[in-house]
Amino acid sequence: LSPGLNDAQRDHLPRVWLQLEWNTSGHVMEYWYDPDTGESRWSMPSEPDITSHLSKMNEAIETFSSQVKALATLIPQEQQRQTNRTHHMEHQTSTFSEVSDGHTA
Repeated sequence: LSPGLNDAQRDHLPRVWLQLEWNTSGHVMEYWYDPDTGESRWSMPSEPDITSHLSKMNEAIETFSSQVKALATLIPQEQQRQTNRTHHMEHQTSTFSEVSDGHTA
């Protein structure tokens, strides 16, 4: 269900159906399932409802997962760069203070 929407607002949105297959003894039959309501049907939903193939969703999830993993490896690298910049600036500030006070590093 769409969080943050009341029933009247939800009624104006198209329903999203998963297109699935039921395989009975080698005979594949397509059916559609609405995960929000739990309703199943043998006929394709009409417009403006949206159908989504489970296999395509799986591909999209795999792609998203790969992207998240790639970003997760970048976060520690960026944190280390930030730490290095902070230490470098602290060292420059310390050296500047010592020089302006007449001390040398």
